[in-house]
Amino acid sequence: MTSKEVEEPPKKTCFVICPIGDDGSPERQWSNDVLDCIITPVVEKMGYQKPIRADHINESGIITRQIVDLLIDSDLVIADLSFRNPNVCYELAVRHVAKKPFIHMIKTGHKIPFDNASNRAITFDIDIRSANKAMEELKSHILSIESDKNITDNPIGTALTLRELRSSGDPSQTISADMMDAIQTLSAEVRQAIKPRLNPYRRDYPVAEVDNLWMLPALLERTRDEKQISILVKQLRDIILQLRNLKTEKASKKVIFIAEGRRLEIINQLKELGVSNTEISKLLNNEGFFNDF
Repeated sequence: MTSKEVEEPPKKTCFVICPIGDDGSPERQWSNDVLDCIITPVVEKMGYQKPIRADHINESGIITRQIVDLLIDSDLVIADLSFRNPNVCYELAVRHVAKKPFIHMIKTGHKIPFDNASNRAITFDIDIRSANKAMEELKSHILSIESDKNITDNPIGTALTLRELRSSGDPSQTISADMMDAIQTLSAEVRQAIKPRLNPYRRDYPVAEVDNLWMLPALLERTRDEKQISILVKQLRDIILQLRNLKTEKASKKVIFIAEGRRLEIINQLKELGVSNTEISKLLNNEGFFNDF
């Protein structure tokens, strides 16, 4: 067989769990946009086959053997938790039992419909800036999964692993199970103790999560970001007040120009920290701004 005849290894498979909904429904349009504009371009570029979702196989909403097989056998599962869809939660639980790689995604402003803070979700929306950010995060998550096959812990998978260790009859395995259980408990206590107050003007600000103690530096970095956002919001309030006074007093165009420049500089800094255009627009609305602060 010549080198040209050597078959390439089969591409990896990706199954997408999402709220499909009826034709023409907001859920269907959302899921179509997410699949076509965010998930498919990323996974295909990273060597996966075109991703599959349930309605590509059978009638939406019906959990068939084919779907269960895909949930268990696919190299990667991506779950969109938007709209609190019960079928999504059911299918995701099957993947958790399989103890294989998965990625959570959710629409900005929607709440994850179960307690799984140890597995961070990509929070996003369908606008150019947010979608691009989501694509970069998705790529980063996939690279992390492919570089470390042991980062797919989840509550169900962990519980099953502990049961297997404790039922093995090997004292060393039992000790390992006890240590794992203690670490999980400690992580949950630390997560509860240091959970920061989230800034409502921070876009895509993740819920504090501490999988393990070595995640603390990342959490502290996010807390510093929150503090910086609070400082910039106060500065923006002050510069808006200053501009109002300058215009009332009919200050020179040069002075007003300098103040406007500072206002734009603060806005750009807020955007760099992830504050959305919608949130900034609210801040720039004098009435809403001063009611909030």
